[in-house]
Amino acid sequence: MIKYQRKTASRGILALLFTCLFVSYSYYSEAQVTLLKDINKIGVNSSPTKLTAFQNKVYFVATDRTHGAELWISDGTEVGTQLSKDIDIGTSSSNPSELIVFNDQLYFVAGTPSGTGLWVSDGTEAGTQLVKRIASGNQRELIKNITIFNNKLYFFGNDLDGQVGLWVSDGTETGTQFVKAFSNARSFIVLNNQLFFVAEDSTHGEELWVSDGTTNGTQLVKDIHPGSFNSRPTHLTTYNNRLYFSAENGTLSAELWVSDGTEAGTQLVKDINPGGLGSELTNFVVYNNRLYFSANDGTHGQELWVTDGTEAGTLLFKDINTGNESSTPAQLFVFNSKLYFSADEGISGAELWISDGTQAGTNMLRDLNPLANGSFPTNFTIYKNQLYFSATLDQQGEELWVSDGTAVGTQLFKDIYTGSEGSAPNQLLVVGQQLFLVANDATHGQELWVSDGTNTGTRLTKDIYEGTNSSKPVTWASAVLNDQLYFAANDGVKGFELWVSDGTEAGTQLLKDINSGKSGSSPVRFFLWNNKIYFSADDGIHGRELWVTDGTANGTQLIKDINPGNDGSNLEDFIVFNNRLFFVAAESTHGRELWVTDGTEAGTQLVKDINPGSSNSSIFELIVYNNKLYFGARDGVQGQELWVSDGTEAGTQLVKDINPGVSDGRPVNFHVFNDQLYFVADNGTQDEELWVTNGTEAGTQLVKDINPNGNSFPSFFTEYNGKLYFQAREGTNGVELWVTDGTEAGTVLVKDINPGTKSSAPFNLTVLNNQLYFFVYVPGNQPAGIWVSDGTEAGTQRVFRVLPERGGERLVYSNKIYFVSDGGGLWVTDGTAEGTLSIGGELKVGSNNFTQNLGVWGDRIYFGANDGNVGLEFYVYTTPMFTFTDFSPKSGSPGDEVTLTGSGFEGATGDYLVKFNGKEALVTSVDNNQIKVIVPDEVTTGKVTLAFAGVLATSNEDFTLSTTTNVADLLNQDIVKIFPNPTSEVLHLELNHYTNEKVHITLYNSLGKPVLHAQQRQKNGQLDLEISTIPVGNYILKAKWGNIFKSWKVIKR
Repeated sequence: MIKYQRKTASRGILALLFTCLFVSYSYYSEAQVTLLKDINKIGVNSSPTKLTAFQNKVYFVATDRTHGAELWISDGTEVGTQLSKDIDIGTSSSNPSELIVFNDQLYFVAGTPSGTGLWVSDGTEAGTQLVKRIASGNQRELIKNITIFNNKLYFFGNDLDGQVGLWVSDGTETGTQFVKAFSNARSFIVLNNQLFFVAEDSTHGEELWVSDGTTNGTQLVKDIHPGSFNSRPTHLTTYNNRLYFSAENGTLSAELWVSDGTEAGTQLVKDINPGGLGSELTNFVVYNNRLYFSANDGTHGQELWVTDGTEAGTLLFKDINTGNESSTPAQLFVFNSKLYFSADEGISGAELWISDGTQAGTNMLRDLNPLANGSFPTNFTIYKNQLYFSATLDQQGEELWVSDGTAVGTQLFKDIYTGSEGSAPNQLLVVGQQLFLVANDATHGQELWVSDGTNTGTRLTKDIYEGTNSSKPVTWASAVLNDQLYFAANDGVKGFELWVSDGTEAGTQLLKDINSGKSGSSPVRFFLWNNKIYFSADDGIHGRELWVTDGTANGTQLIKDINPGNDGSNLEDFIVFNNRLFFVAAESTHGRELWVTDGTEAGTQLVKDINPGSSNSSIFELIVYNNKLYFGARDGVQGQELWVSDGTEAGTQLVKDINPGVSDGRPVNFHVFNDQLYFVADNGTQDEELWVTNGTEAGTQLVKDINPNGNSFPSFFTEYNGKLYFQAREGTNGVELWVTDGTEAGTVLVKDINPGTKSSAPFNLTVLNNQLYFFVYVPGNQPAGIWVSDGTEAGTQRVFRVLPERGGERLVYSNKIYFVSDGGGLWVTDGTAEGTLSIGGELKVGSNNFTQNLGVWGDRIYFGANDGNVGLEFYVYTTPMFTFTDFSPKSGSPGDEVTLTGSGFEGATGDYLVKFNGKEALVTSVDNNQIKVIVPDEVTTGKVTLAFAGVLATSNEDFTLSTTTNVADLLNQDIVKIFPNPTSEVLHLELNHYTNEKVHITLYNSLGKPVLHAQQRQKNGQLDLEISTIPVGNYILKAKWGNIFKSWKVIKR
């Protein structure tokens, strides 16, 4: 049997160890695509939740790079912290919840697309199984409140028919049954061999119920608020063989109630806050045989109260914050015969308090955060006879503390996240001799930690979600000044701020922290003008206003506080006209109107208050045409109509009231063509159709009513060969490609690409090499891909089938089109099928609405992308410089080795895509001047193509297929059987035609990366391949022996 050890070597080492295949839709070269800088180095959160002790280990829910939120297990070591089972396979989440140990097994709720149900685990992957599907779809919230009662599990859930109510389970499918219907239910608690809960049925509102586990034995305890009204019982707590809770009866708001499980024995204990206002009861805890809680009597504020169960014995325990102010006691917790809690006496803020059950013995234990607003202690947990908790200090943030019950013995236990940010420890859980918790140390994000009770023994168990967070850089195409790129990014410390880069990691730096602190100024809408970059930012004082930078920190300044105060003017739509910068901004006196700046505070002024007073003129889509500025606006008399401005108040006027009266003409999608301005408008009769103007009222006219029964809404206007092309909806053919010469007769459909009423919705129309290219996004439909048109129906054809990102970005550079696919990959095309290539590989290009993350920067292309390790950051692509001059031999058969010669070859084998007349070859080695490949099976005579990092080279000569009959005959026979497929452990290969030669096997993942490489001599034409340790997924297996070369798709399950 062939065995292998999973590799963890670097990419460079892998290139030496393995033969590597990259399919045409997924490859890139590290040498050509480089990370600009990992700006945000804060670790990614795996977000562990639902920590539960089971079999002396902790079970929890977490997310890693390759799985969604799934069930994990840890014994406190890195090796012992593992995924328990990937229930919803892949990056989707089963979202386990309601973890509970019952009969030495772990039960929980989880969901997959096939349904949500009750699951059970014995601690092994194989022993983690569905008990019963309860609800349809992945909806974990439909099953909740799992509780153990009378050696069975009870919970509330929705069944497959949508019925909601009480369920019971003995841990088997047949023993998991519906008990009784309720429209809403919560809060299980067991008392006197009965199960109490809060529920709402068709007759009563939210009331207290009791059950013995049977349908007939499930009864309303008392209709506290009679009829369909809610009494809202909360904080159910057992004390002295009775159930205490907060409820309202219609006369009194929330007050203290008690029940013995009977209607007569369910009564008001005391009206603490007379007058029906409610006493806001919270934080119930039993201590020293009395029930303590927080309440407000309307006189003393929210304070600590106590009851012995009688009205007379229900008393204010201590007025900690004297008078009518509140100390707001919270987190009540019993430790070493003392009561601990958080309270604010009015001076120190919420701090740690302790009580021995007497007023004199109730005092602040220690002011952890002196002269500040409190430390807010929480997450109390007893471990090794000490009290662990989290507290927040101004200088250290929220960290882990420990107390032995004395002021001196109350100390910071460990500063996990150095600085003021704090690690925010939570979900403290003792398992055996270890204390588990969730914390964030900045380097690794929010992960699972463990402690043995010492500072040095408090450590990260495992970085479950490896990698760093995203800085999410955003910029605009005009944000390059003096060959430096300006953009906004979030380093995880200062929030989104202004950054600059010279193209090197060292030269990529924060330019200015405009809004100091973590909030960030969020610079947007960068615009290059007069050798400076203008943008909008919020410094935390003036709101979002107009800023400028000359590339220095001192030269990055607020130009003008257009809307005084912190509301901001929220400016947008920058455009240069007559050597001044025009834009739209809002201020309290004039509303949202047209503004202009010469770059100075004094020269930043309102052009005209088009809609007088504080109302908005709703200006949008500024465009320059015939030395004037055109846009849509509303003046308060007419609706949104076509306006023009020469930059002065007097010269800012209505062009035409297209839709007469107060209705909107809504002029949009402006485009200058043949010395006229084309746009879309609605005249009230013809809905959003194609219009044109020469700048005069008389010259503003409908071109054509393309869709007489609705709106055609033309968009993506592009000029090509003296005509204007666009997408439009005709009403019969859906949204398709149209063209106009400016006349009604000359406005026609080019081609119904997606026949019938369905749409191809062509977008990103682009002229390249004297042809019109565009993209079609139709998931799962034949027309999807890159299309080309010469303007005729016959000449409108698909170039390459690839699903582009809907409305995604595209860029024309160096006579090629760069674009983003629907899967998030970066692609390039020269307009041919062979020249349409992926250059992003594993990178997923990140695009954000209203941003430009794909742009030209000198001789480089920059784009935001995510490699799954450093998050969404900026990458730079440079065109590779290589030559492909020849290949030899010029003829051969499948399985033969062919050498491609040239210069400038670099990178790994997986960076290159070689094809013989369209059939992909296996690249076996790369050095500076030659590439060795294996001729693919099913090859035919034709050209050899070499693609590297988005550049395609084609041989001058053909490769000729030899007519060796033996190989051809073998290739047409069933020479190999491979089974079982899918498989979870072993693949069996059976060769019908075999020799004593070794079989060379390489297994590639879906990204084209080798994960297994082995060779072995056949034994009677048979061999086994063990794949039990590789991840679940789809793979390509390549095998070669003698002159035979074969490949298969293999599924690991």
